Amino acid sequence: MLHTSTFIVVSAALGCVVALSTETFAARSESPHHIFPRAVAKPVDHLGLHARELQGHVLDPDKVQSDFVLRFHEHLPPSSEQGGIAGIAACPPRLCGTVFGFLPYYASAADIRWDLLTHVGCFSMEIDGNGEITNSHSWPWTNVINTAHANGVKVILVATMFNTDNLNSLLGDSTKWSTFCANMKMKMIAGSADGINIDFEGSGEWVSHMPEFLAYVTNFVHTQMPGSEVTFDGPPVDWNSEWNLPAVANACDGIFVMAYDFYGSWSVTSGPSAPLTGGFYNVKYAIETQYASVLVSSPQKLILGCPYYGNRWATTSGSAYSSVIAWEDYPPYSTLEPQSQTYGVQWDAISQTPWYAYFSGGVWRQVWFDNAQSFDLKIQYAKSKNLKGIGMWSLGQDGALPGMWNKIAANYRDPCAGYCAADIVPGCGNHLVNVDDLLAVINHWGICPPQPTLCIGDINHSQSVNVDDLLAVINSWGPCP
Repeated sequence: MLHTSTFIVVSAALGCVVALSTETFAARSESPHHIFPRAVAKPVDHLGLHARELQGHVLDPDKVQSDFVLRFHEHLPPSSEQGGIAGIAACPPRLCGTVFGFLPYYASAADIRWDLLTHVGCFSMEIDGNGEITNSHSWPWTNVINTAHANGVKVILVATMFNTDNLNSLLGDSTKWSTFCANMKMKMIAGSADGINIDFEGSGEWVSHMPEFLAYVTNFVHTQMPGSEVTFDGPPVDWNSEWNLPAVANACDGIFVMAYDFYGSWSVTSGPSAPLTGGFYNVKYAIETQYASVLVSSPQKLILGCPYYGNRWATTSGSAYSSVIAWEDYPPYSTLEPQSQTYGVQWDAISQTPWYAYFSGGVWRQVWFDNAQSFDLKIQYAKSKNLKGIGMWSLGQDGALPGMWNKIAANYRDPCAGYCAADIVPGCGNHLVNVDDLLAVINHWGICPPQPTLCIGDINHSQSVNVDDLLAVINSWGPCP
């Protein structure tokens, strides 16, 4: 309901203004610009990216709640009015495909475009070998949950376990599975969650039990919490020939394919975290070879995971695929995009990813990452294969940069029925241009902050919220087409 003061503000405003590992085989004589270093498996005991991130932030505070900002929908009601577990069905998203974003407990949720997500994976519930939760990281995240549900976004609890002994203990003993399920159900109820994501990574005997374990968990969730879902985070490559990926797909509602981490701290040359093409192991290889039977039988169970981070190395030269002197860090996209503009972004046609190099401290440094251009190519690929959608590791790593969000909008929102650009505040999928959208323009009036950043209310992307945006709202008033 609008108050009298609100109408006064609107009237006054109207009066004033009439977005791999890469160990080379033998040394080669070819230039690295012409040959993509063929990669082999990472060391068996090498932790996956999600595990390394969790380990690297073990002492970090639970930032996601305290740093939360209701940036887009400050006035929306809490989700408790929209149902509990699986109550999200009453508030559907308006995207053409799944957009699944992991949100770690140590990340900021301030700049998330909730209108461009379908799932938020709350990372994480740490599990031990008995199925007990050892750290829930201040769950439930009330602000995140309320804002997600207010925008039709499903809240998914991510269960993590990366210790081989614990994995063997839990998955190798089916009598412990009910304990795991009961504990996860309790947390789902506490936070009105809409599903579970299983992020168990590594290698060992436990892998052979994963299909049966997933089937048990999925049956439990579907029976105890109808409408909820279970997804699993799958490797891009079965490095040790131990996964039955078709059986895993059949046992759950979807697989988030972690199609990144092809290059990293173990690599002997620089290279892309997520090569779409080139060499032997790449994103297309992961989907079309490793998940070939799933792609044929049920492509709608596959979510293509994309990286919002890069790798930085000290290298022997400024040329692509140079030998590594030392790996340095995994910088976020929010740092890499502006820095690439400073040093000069280059495009690697082999992998279809960007990179840049600079000379500092007496050595060359190279950074390989994904930007809006390479991200868009991956989205286009996912759509061409009729996959369930795309996802990202991880939300918050893009900061306030609009590039990635703009590509999601262009591929999964703009082509959908019921979308119109002037519907700035979608709320619970209302597909309606109304006074909320008018107020969004008025409240963000003026020049947009320095690029690149999000700019609410700038409907025509002029870098200014002005009379043109106000008129766009007025001329689009009412239900979207």
